Amino acid sequence: MKIIFVFVLSLFSFGIYAQEESAVSKTSDNKYSFKSKDIVFDSENKTTTLHYDASYKDAIIEITGAKEIIVDHANNEVIATGPYNFTIDGEITFTSGKANRLRYKIGETKAYIE
Repeated sequence: MKIIFVFVLSLFSFGIYAQEESAVSKTSDNKYSFKSKDIVFDSENKTTTLHYDASYKDAIIEITGAKEIIVDHANNEVIATGPYNFTIDGEITFTSGKANRLRYKIGETKAYIE
């Protein structure tokens, strides 16, 4: 019984590791997709963190080449940090002069540069 438990646990661990290490593109019911070299899913906080050349795209905004993108599924929010490129079919609001972070509420036509 212990051998079976260890075997199942190790398979589960390898599955999580494989998801974090490969470039994955995911599409959800909200019709957005993302891609990255390193993806970490946090089911407790309901977030997906994309690292290293991360991309996010939906019908309104496309973010590419970001150092990090956090998709907060609980609050329907996307936060991009580091150098990034983006295009938006909507409005941009600057809330500070640094422009280190982009914050976007999924489905809205406004992005905030902070």
